[in-house]
Amino acid sequence: MARDVYEETKTHTTYWDDELEAVVHKWNNYAKGEQFREGAEAMIECTKEHGGSKILIDHRDMTGVNRDDHEYLLEDWIPRAVDAGAEYHMVVHEQSTIAEMNLDDVVDAGDVDYTSDMTSDMDEARKWIASK
Repeated sequence: MARDVYEETKTHTTYWDDELEAVVHKWNNYAKGEQFREGAEAMIECTKEHGGSKILIDHRDMTGVNRDDHEYLLEDWIPRAVDAGAEYHMVVHEQSTIAEMNLDDVVDAGDVDYTSDMTSDMDEARKWIASK
């Protein structure tokens, strides 16, 4: 798997995956506020840089998203990601109902033109994003 690392920090790693033709973003630790927004912005910038349309987010090491960051995702980040060219968005969460509930309305944001899904299985996520 060929990777072009866009940004790597304590809280996240963002790279372009040539095999998937997608931005892949891994939350390495819990992040909130400015750190969270920096990670989210890296996804948008990497999408723009590569002319991509797919984002795969590995959210398994991120225990949740606080309310302010959640609102930022819905109101600011998702529309700008779509404007940057993102058409498909897959989130891999830890295997728990709480994690799934925390991300559910981010995946189902209805005011934008993109397709999103989530799973707790990374292989399933990679197959889904590769098929787009």
